[in-house]
Formats: sequence, C-alpha cells, structure tokens
Amino acid sequence: MMPFNGNDLPREELLEMIREKDKLDRKINDLGKILEANKIGMKEPLVDNEGYPRNDIDVAAVRHARRDIICLQNERSALYEQIHTALGAFHKQQKEKTVQSHNTPQHNQQHHEPMDVSESNSAKIRLPFITVQTVVPGLGADQAGLKAGDQILQMGSLSASNFKSMQQVKTILDNSAGRTVRLLVRKADSNDEAFVNIVPPKLGIAFLPINK
Repeated sequence: MMPFNGNDLPREELLEMIREKDKLDRKINDLGKILEANKIGMKEPLVDNEGYPRNDIDVAAVRHARRDIICLQNERSALYEQIHTALGAFHKQQKEKTVQSHNTPQHNQQHHEPMDVSESNSAKIRLPFITVQTVVPGLGADQAGLKAGDQILQMGSLSASNFKSMQQVKTILDNSAGRTVRLLVRKADSNDEAFVNIVPPKLGIAFLPINK
C-alpha cells in the first residue's frame, strides 16, 4: 500500500485501507483460535515448573501464533493511524468542496454526486477498541450471542474515539447493573456488524483492549 500523504485522498484509497485492516483482523482472529484451542493466552509460560516444554499444549504452534499476532497487531496499529489521518483529511476535503460549491454562482455550478462516506460505508469506517477474550457458557454474554474474538465497536457512549482504558468499560458495566447496555459488535466468524443488548452484572465475559 502506498504511504498516505494527507493531501489528496481518493475515496477508493481510503476504503482500501479499511479493507486491509479487515484482512489483518481476520488473520489475528484465526491465529487467536490456535491459542484458544490450546486454552492459553498471549502471556502464560510455555514451560512447566521444572523448565521443560509443557506437554499439554502444542508449544511450537502457540509460540508461532503469538509471534505472528504481535507482528500483525503492530502492522494494524500503524494502519489505524493512517486511517484516522485519512478520515480527517477526507472529511476536510468534503467540507471544503461544500463551501466552494455554495460560493459558486448558480449558473456556473456543476452537479457533483455526493460521495457515500456514511450509512452504507459507515460500518466499514468504525474501528474496534476492545475484543472479547472469553465467554462463559450459559451466562448473559453467551445468551446474547457474543463469542471469543468478537470486536466491540461501541459500548453505550464508548467508542474508539474516546476509549482510554479498560476502567471505562468496567465503569459502564458496573453503573448499568440490571439495565440494558447496547453494543455494536463486529462478529469474529463473519466480520458482519450487529447490535447486541447485554444486561450486567452476570455476563460471564472478559475483554481485552485492542492495541493502537
């Protein structure tokens, strides 16, 4: 992908960045399934108490999956920055075009089809900020249809644009006990987006922040 210079960004170039981000998300999710199959995360030791390789997991597969996940997460973080910059430049361009159009005499105006950067494409532009790490069968999150690997694009008023720490997630869930919290979720198995309602506190779910 060509580096983004922020000066003149075609719509297709922006969407290509987003498609590339989606590819990285899918690759990370696929590698995460290797860890899930071995019932291990990113930080647990690969040796036993005596310093020998653990015999309850595929050590080589886990090691390679962890390494690749870290590399892909770093690549995705750089791409997130490009997308945020590109979106700002894109909307600035559209605003300037609108102002220019309003300042043009009526008989000199040319008709321009509006670029579709909302509605149908808005889902593509939304960025996840946390991912579902584990879901306990039979509890609230499982009953709502959430699965490990699902990405959260919005939780109430919280989104990638204002997310700072996991404490914000905890605060929302703690303050919403017995009440519905609406999530916008990108599903791990299909990459589709859907709204999901959950009711704390008995959710049986653990989240991880997405590094940016």
